[in-house]
Amino acid sequence: MLDIIKTVVMPIVSKFIPDASQQATAAEQVSQAMIQLQLEDAKSQDLYIKRARPTFMYVMYLLLLVAVPCGILYIVNPKLANAFVDGAGAWFSALPDSLYNLLEVCFGVYGIGRSAEKITKNWKKK
Repeated sequence: MLDIIKTVVMPIVSKFIPDASQQATAAEQVSQAMIQLQLEDAKSQDLYIKRARPTFMYVMYLLLLVAVPCGILYIVNPKLANAFVDGAGAWFSALPDSLYNLLEVCFGVYGIGRSAEKITKNWKKK
């Protein structure tokens, strides 16, 4: 999330707020608002909103799991596997960095949210 704040939010904030301490305060407020928005999305009764981040992560998992059959393909046909890796590498390098930053945020918030949910459930039982 810090990457998104540094690369997206701070350039905009710095144009409107010249004071460095006020910029830091504004960045912290934006960060808290982003976290609050994600928590509110998780509480939504709309299944699409509630499942959008996990679905995004499942797609990213799938992309990572493609490495397993590619490794097996390399054993059978190294030239074909190398061609596949070259094509996939070109595709991944074409994706913007902000997509990877979004993935980091989704993993982080989802992981923290799931952990907090489990801790809260266990705490309520006691």
